[in-house]
Amino acid sequence: DWYYSPKEKEEFRENGRRILREFYRKHDGHFPVPKYLEQGFNLRIGAYTLKGQIDRIDPMPDGTIEIIDYKSGSVPKDDKIDKEKKEQLWIYQIAAQEILGEKVSKLTYYYLEENKPVSFLGEPEELDALKLDIVGVIDRIKLGEFKATPSARACTFCDFKEICEYKIL
Repeated sequence: DWYYSPKEKEEFRENGRRILREFYRKHDGHFPVPKYLEQGFNLRIGAYTLKGQIDRIDPMPDGTIEIIDYKSGSVPKDDKIDKEKKEQLWIYQIAAQEILGEKVSKLTYYYLEENKPVSFLGEPEELDALKLDIVGVIDRIKLGEFKATPSARACTFCDFKEICEYKIL
C-alpha cells in the first residue's frame, strides 16, 4: 500500500537489492559486531517520557560506543547535517548515556543510497538545550499551540490524515 504503483514498488525493490549488494561488498570481511540492535528506550525528560528505538550501537575500541541510524535518502550537501536533523541522534545519545549508562563517542547517520556514513557528536550544552526544547514543544502541543506542516509526503503517511483539517490529500 505504501507504493504509488507496481512499477514504483519494483524500482524500490531493485534499488534495495543494489544497496544491499554494495553495503555487503564495502563491509565484507570486517563487519563489526553490534553491541545493541533495535534498542528500545523510554527516556524521561522533565515530566515527559520519549519512547524510541535506536537502529544500531557498535562498541568502539576505547570502550565507548557509536550510535548508527540508517537513512534511505542522500547524503546532505558537503556532508553538513543541520541542527534539526542532528536532534534525532542527540536524543539517542542522551538515552544511551542516561538509560544504558554508555559513553558515546560518535553519532553516525549511514546514508544507504550512497553507502556513506556522516558522523558527529552532541556537546553537553547542545543536549541540555535540546531537553529544554523538547519540554517546550510538548507543553505547546498540550496547549494546542502547534502549527501543522502539511505536505504530500507527510500527509500520505500521517496517522491523523483522516481527521486532519490541514491535510493535502
